[in-house]
Amino acid sequence: MSERLLRVILASVMFITLFLPWSPLSQGFLPTWMYILWVTGEALEIAIFHGIKGIYMRNVLRFCMVLSPLTVPLLLLLNVCLAGRSFRGLRMLYRFLLLALLPLTWYRTFHTDPVYRGVGFWANATVVSAAVLVEIVLVVSAQLGKSEDAGS
Repeated sequence: MSERLLRVILASVMFITLFLPWSPLSQGFLPTWMYILWVTGEALEIAIFHGIKGIYMRNVLRFCMVLSPLTVPLLLLLNVCLAGRSFRGLRMLYRFLLLALLPLTWYRTFHTDPVYRGVGFWANATVVSAAVLVEIVLVVSAQLGKSEDAGS
């Protein structure tokens, strides 16, 4: 399977997860994308009212926890860009973000009350983990391809 096809499939799955319900307790249907908008507003409130100098360690952790739902839209955008045209700088940025966002996503997953964990909540962590696995497969296959070319 080609790299572009894997990225398109992953981006499609990420897009679908944006429409899953975030919390099972919500009155009615609260899709993940609406929750992400609400969380982004809270993160901006922290940044604006506490300021850059006023963000202490507890606020940095809270800021990171609040921004962790943004991992799927961010990775979705980067996957679409990489599927369209892949260049070294963008791939390195994508890999760096995967390394940073995977632990953050799983940290939030296990530090959120189980009552608030809906399908969209689990899909967020699962899709980020799948993105890491796909990237590992792509890196390993590229390295194996280089070693075979060098050997012949």
